[in-house]
Amino acid sequence: MNEATQILPAALAAAYTVFKSLNGRLASRLGQNWPPGPGEEIIANIHKFFADNLVGLGDQSFGFKIDLSASGRNEKLTARVVRRELMKVNGTVLITIDSALNVIEIVEVPSETEVRTWQDFFQDASTSNVVIYFEQRNCAKVFASGGIVDEFVPATGEKAGKFGRFSHNSLNYRQAIQDHYEQCVKHATESDHWEDSNKRILRKKKGSAKKTEEIFQNSLLNWLRINLIDGTPWPEPRKPNKDRADIKIEVLGGRFYLIEIKWMGTSGGSTIRKLDRLSGGLKQLTQYLEEQPCPSHATLVAYDGRDEHEFDALISTHSPIGGMKSLSECEQVKVPIGGSCCVFFLYNKRASEL
Repeated sequence: MNEATQILPAALAAAYTVFKSLNGRLASRLGQNWPPGPGEEIIANIHKFFADNLVGLGDQSFGFKIDLSASGRNEKLTARVVRRELMKVNGTVLITIDSALNVIEIVEVPSETEVRTWQDFFQDASTSNVVIYFEQRNCAKVFASGGIVDEFVPATGEKAGKFGRFSHNSLNYRQAIQDHYEQCVKHATESDHWEDSNKRILRKKKGSAKKTEEIFQNSLLNWLRINLIDGTPWPEPRKPNKDRADIKIEVLGGRFYLIEIKWMGTSGGSTIRKLDRLSGGLKQLTQYLEEQPCPSHATLVAYDGRDEHEFDALISTHSPIGGMKSLSECEQVKVPIGGSCCVFFLYNKRASEL
């Protein structure tokens, strides 16, 4: 018996605790599509699936969608079934299963492209169902209602990779925004926002994001959903005849925080955004803070794809990390009381190349 086999039972018991904790959040996110009773049953079956098949799955990537309203055929989801189906395709597969893990349907997922990753596909597939993306042995992601719910190591139940190290209370949401920049955006490691990095041209769209701003919004929203311990981040609902913030973080007790997202630079080679986007965002921030109910705090986050000398010309009150500037005003528009403004520079070289 090797070391991995020896630690597996205890590790998977810990993973079951993580799965059980998901049940309430999934019920809240999906409503009648995830009733708590059947949810408990599927949680137990998924735990058993990982316990029985984790070694056989290795690092093969695939996804499975859980449909509690249907019944599958007699074939159960196993590592053997996954390997067999992956041999038939060039990309990966999405396997729809019922609460007993019987296979309902198997759909081929095309190979990843520059504008659409497997994660994009699985996230889009989770509109009304839970989708679990087994990215590799050390990382599984849970999607529901079109957004990420959690990310963990299947064998241990621990938070996957870096995400476990960056958990914050909602009160510290601005630190979470900085962490997201450092880990995902600064060198485009996960946001993948460049269409042509050499020419500093941003993408117009990517996956489910239909415009440049949404690329950054979706990336930040997913990060906050994973790393905020006590808050629920959502795109703020539209309000009649008023601007809405890009992200609203709701906390029990009625507190909430707002995030407005802007970008500067060139997108798609034709759309250009300059400093007026920043001053316009500050005016929106003032509006949000004057509304009732009033947010506990609001932040303008701007991602700067302009040339570096233009970023350097911004006058900063302080720069806690490289590539970030905190502003008190822009084009004579001041940051309102109860608000803040941070600008993040988008590097077009990897960290190893600097």
